[in-house]
Amino acid sequence: MFLKKVVNSPWFAVSSFVISLVGLIVSIVQNNIVLQIILSVFFVSYLIVVSTVIINRFLNINKIQSKLEKQYLQRLDSDIAFVSQLIKDEISSVSVLRKSSKDEDNFFSSIMKNNCEIIQKAIREVFSLKFDVCVKSMCVDTVVDSDVSTWKTLTIARASENYTKRIKHDDDRQAISNNTSFLSIIAKNNDSWAAYNIKEIINSLKEIGEEYKNPDKDYENYYKSTIVVPIRKKAKDFSNQEIKDLKIDESCSYHYLGFLCIDSMQIFDKNDETFKRLINFIIPIGEFLYNLYFEKLLNEIRTNQLAS
Repeated sequence: MFLKKVVNSPWFAVSSFVISLVGLIVSIVQNNIVLQIILSVFFVSYLIVVSTVIINRFLNINKIQSKLEKQYLQRLDSDIAFVSQLIKDEISSVSVLRKSSKDEDNFFSSIMKNNCEIIQKAIREVFSLKFDVCVKSMCVDTVVDSDVSTWKTLTIARASENYTKRIKHDDDRQAISNNTSFLSIIAKNNDSWAAYNIKEIINSLKEIGEEYKNPDKDYENYYKSTIVVPIRKKAKDFSNQEIKDLKIDESCSYHYLGFLCIDSMQIFDKNDETFKRLINFIIPIGEFLYNLYFEKLLNEIRTNQLAS
């Protein structure tokens, strides 16, 4: 009964503690040995009870938090699966319009910009996070030209809350060799490159005598965390006709068309489960964008072949 009252009434707990403490001090001052013994026993007993209650409450809070986090992640996984399909459907429905466009390149860029906005909106609604989204296109044929040092990218689409500031470099053809994330993905055949906290990446690279490369020198003004996924396809997954049209060397691992980049001014913990899920959410979208982009590329190649 006493324990229940302590648990349910914090004011009772505080007042009882204060009364017992004051009584113990008074008994010591008055040198009342009997009262000191009684109050000391009461005080210690009460302290044990309160400590036990506090520990139990703390453990229960942790259990509740753990349960809520688990429920949140389960709902997030469900939302991710649902929205991923919606994104693919929405992107596909818009992309078919490209076939009726006379100005192919400009219309394709507008399609990609629309896709960036779709992805940005999905990230905001599903993850409650603000990220800028852009698509970097390869400026060289990554199958015919195997010298990575010559590869360059061009930003063809962007969705950003700082759009007017960020587009100042979009018309620049930027060397892959000046971009750590792009180089890492290509060199290691990774399906993504992510930085929870870009400063930690910079410092860790410095420790091994390397540097973080980004051709935009003012990049720290625009993002503190980033995820990059390749827009590519495994060479072995091409049909024989596609291999012939693209002059694909069957010994190469992937055919790269570009990169999908998302970045934020928010810093994340390296164990952040939401960020980890965001990475897994973005990877298949990059693969899906390849199919849209590849269709355009193949049409151009075959059109040129017919013309010649």
